[in-house]
Amino acid sequence: MFVKVCRVDQLKQNRGRPVYAGTTKVAMFKIGDEIYAIRNACPHAGASLSVGDVRGLVVTCPRHDWTFNVSTGACLNRKMYSVKTYPVEVRGNEVWVDPGD
Repeated sequence: MFVKVCRVDQLKQNRGRPVYAGTTKVAMFKIGDEIYAIRNACPHAGASLSVGDVRGLVVTCPRHDWTFNVSTGACLNRKMYSVKTYPVEVRGNEVWVDPGD
């Protein structure tokens, strides 16, 4: 079930924003005209990915420099790891995420 998490105008280009989709911690990213949602915890040590450096579709974990593709969730330097991605809908100026709870 989709839940409202923020407004589009609250998302900054190429920067993360932490939100809750229900009880799920989510990192939101606006890159170009697209908005992405991934689990806001690195699988290595749980660091908040929403504060990581963003370059293109890649966010870098601020704790140990693991990199993740925000559109697929794939870890680029540790192939066996990934983060969950979530469906996003934009309804007017509202951003909705389906955490799958």
